[in-house]
Amino acid sequence: MEKRINQRSFTIGTSSSEIAKAMYGFQGSRRISMIIKNTSTASEVITLGIDKNAITGEGLVLNAGETISFSQDGGYIPPQGQVTAIASAATAKLSLYEEVEN
Repeated sequence: MEKRINQRSFTIGTSSSEIAKAMYGFQGSRRISMIIKNTSTASEVITLGIDKNAITGEGLVLNAGETISFSQDGGYIPPQGQVTAIASAATAKLSLYEEVEN
């Protein structure tokens, strides 16, 4: 099995946007870990949506400096769906680390 690492940074605006593609049936790939961090330096809040458009304040909410991680450790399978994000201000920053194997 081959492992691929994706690392990206985003400026997140006030409209829902995709930060990670769905892995369902994507060339036999599957997500094995994912770390998402709100790297904003101010009070910008970022909300994540898994397999749906992100809606401000509904779902996984990250305040400035907060991180969420998903890993297959312990038998847990990270979300394989599309991940979207929306911010409370147009200047919010987010970083993504993702490991995918195929």
